[in-house]
Amino acid sequence: ILTWWMTPQNYRPHCVLYLHGISNTRAYAHRVGLYTVLLGLGYRVLAIDYRGFGDSSEVDICEETVVQDSRTAIEWLRNKLDEDDKLIVWGHSLGAAIACRAVAEED
Repeated sequence: ILTWWMTPQNYRPHCVLYLHGISNTRAYAHRVGLYTVLLGLGYRVLAIDYRGFGDSSEVDICEETVVQDSRTAIEWLRNKLDEDDKLIVWGHSLGAAIACRAVAEED
């Protein structure tokens, strides 16, 4: 799973995990625009490309792989962020369903 970890100079105790939909990659122009807005508001942002998307490793894409990749990103953030930080899992289009399942299955 390849990612972009973006941190504004002065950040709030909030972080957004951005899960994109079925088309394109984390680098798609309108997504980059959203990251810019979120960073401007003081949010840290982790944007991922599921395996099989963008420059992440090749895999036969299925529901299980995208959910597993999302859960891996959530776990990484839980370990990285401070205990009082708020994590927002933001899914766009298909990413919304992936986000729901990943969060529902979180340990």
